Amino acid sequence: IIFAFPCAIVYKVQPIADKAGALLMACNMDPRTAQKSSRTFRVFPDLRQQTHAMLRYLGKGNGKRAAVIRFNMPSPNCAVTDFLLPGLKSEGWQVVADAVYDMKKRDYESAVSQVKAGNPDVILMYVDKEAVPALLKLFKKEDLLGKANIVGGISFAFPFKLPPDVLEGVTVVLPACALSERLKFRTSWLGEEYRKRHGKPPHMFAGFCFDGAMLVGHALKGKGINTTDVQTYLKSVRNYQGVTGSITFN
Repeated sequence: IIFAFPCAIVYKVQPIADKAGALLMACNMDPRTAQKSSRTFRVFPDLRQQTHAMLRYLGKGNGKRAAVIRFNMPSPNCAVTDFLLPGLKSEGWQVVADAVYDMKKRDYESAVSQVKAGNPDVILMYVDKEAVPALLKLFKKEDLLGKANIVGGISFAFPFKLPPDVLEGVTVVLPACALSERLKFRTSWLGEEYRKRHGKPPHMFAGFCFDGAMLVGHALKGKGINTTDVQTYLKSVRNYQGVTGSITFN
């Protein structure tokens, strides 16, 4: 059984795991990875869910201007193209920019220039955690902070050492378990044990890996140690109450 995170690693590991006949417990945001193989089980919220939450937050646009900035990978590309852009248009938003940066070149300046040229009322960020500080500083430099409503996603779950003025007015859409002080997370065995060992609460990604490992443990204890036994058990999981919330494999 292989545990993998994030999407970029899951994409590379999945064909190797399939060829070896191994099970893959994936903590990534692309739901299509679980659809590609009956041996892949995804224990993580996906970008489709995040996108719908963003759209609910924004509500009706009534002709207001929206810009998107994203990194070029299958998961954000799918979420933006298949869900976000159609959703914005159906709610009456005018999409004035869809700026994409490459993970290798990381030309943030060009992407921010495209966004600024659209003069948006709201900017939706589908970015990786490395990009967040650089983009927010560029937004401030280009006088976009405070002018446009900036809405971020899962990448903002990582701790950043940024001055408060760079985060002023930024709205973040995250899974509830991203709040490590959440009561269930804090009082769980994981939360208590992690604090004893490290003096701080566990990050939510530790929570999802923990839930995945516990599910594998239940499978080994209840069904047997063969790969097919574990696979059969995991396929039957419905509404498992983990430290990150309810988990169902479908």
